[in-house]
Amino acid sequence: MIDFKAGDFVLVPYPFTDTHALKHRPAFVVSKVQAKGMPTKAVIALVTSRVDEMNMPGDYRVLDWEVSGLKYPAMIRLSKIVTVEADILQKKLGSLSRREWKTVGDEFLKIFQNWIVP
Repeated sequence: MIDFKAGDFVLVPYPFTDTHALKHRPAFVVSKVQAKGMPTKAVIALVTSRVDEMNMPGDYRVLDWEVSGLKYPAMIRLSKIVTVEADILQKKLGSLSRREWKTVGDEFLKIFQNWIVP
């Protein structure tokens, strides 16, 4: 298992239409979940390089993408969250800059507060 923490960009295998084929894509670690006697998990948000597409609620365009270890301009999709076994994380690419982490955290809280209101 790679060493990772919240705020990191990691490489993960994504299944597509053919579930036997996997492509490796970047993801953003929202949280690292560790519980005694359980495998470590990562809560990740999908990342897209299609920054010119229509934005979904919770999309955040990474300003410091090169410093963050990404190859292309990218957007974190906070509305596309999944919890995965940490063992599938293949490689740490880099970390979100400190100045952007607060903005992403605020956006995360805003989107989920809207979702849990009855």
